[in-house]
Amino acid sequence: MNCFNCGYKFPSGNTRECSLCGMKTPVKCSVCESPNPLMAKFCFNCGAQLIKPGSQSSIENHNILTENRKNVAVIFADISGFTALSEKKDPEEVREIINECFTFITKPIYELEGTIDKYIGDCVMVLFGAKYSHSDDPKRAVTCALRMLKLIKEFSRERLSSRKLSLNMSVGISYGLVVTGSVGNYFDKDYTVMGDVVNTAQRLQTASIYKTILIT
Repeated sequence: MNCFNCGYKFPSGNTRECSLCGMKTPVKCSVCESPNPLMAKFCFNCGAQLIKPGSQSSIENHNILTENRKNVAVIFADISGFTALSEKKDPEEVREIINECFTFITKPIYELEGTIDKYIGDCVMVLFGAKYSHSDDPKRAVTCALRMLKLIKEFSRERLSSRKLSLNMSVGISYGLVVTGSVGNYFDKDYTVMGDVVNTAQRLQTASIYKTILIT
């Protein structure tokens, strides 16, 4: 059995936490018994629908995804340095590094029970309080951003320092009232949030300098 995050093979009897990358695996597939991240809907290994602890019915899951007005913390985290990387590397290698980077730095999102809303180029939009609400969602968002800044520094040192390259990150966080729900056409819809909070978080990220977090 392998870790869904880094691919490391779990020692026999230990599927609670990866000893290589540290990713916790709180959800176990009832079909193939593979570990999965807390927010996963389907098993990474066999594709079976996951039943999380405390899940009672499809009605409850439907209520999570229906339109609602609620307070949500929105994070925009933008990675810089890929342009320089693209000038020196083959496109396929750049894509591989980008995917490795996102896999490495997004671990805190799952650990703190946040949600990745979307990837926009080299930027990731993260939500705390959208699908699963907590009384300390703003704190979770800030904690997540701080950990991501630390992780991207580690990634640059371990993966890119030998090539004399580095990646940096700028972050914007905003908390407030949004509308949650599905957006798209009849055949293709995505769950997301809308509101001025989203625009504010994006503007804060644009205004922030590398290695900094702007919060409102």
